[in-house]
Amino acid sequence: MEPTGVYYEALAMHLSKLGMEVHVVPANRVRDFARYEGYKTKTDI
Repeated sequence: MEPTGVYYEALAMHLSKLGMEVHVVPANRVRDFARYEGYKTKTDI
């Protein structure tokens, strides 16, 4: 998930307590990965 202020923290903790693996990735890393994969916008995925 992408961190947005403090709003992601409760969801990340809840999912983690349910046994799910949670990754918090900064927006610029997501954007750079998408660019590397050839996606031009979020709606291209």
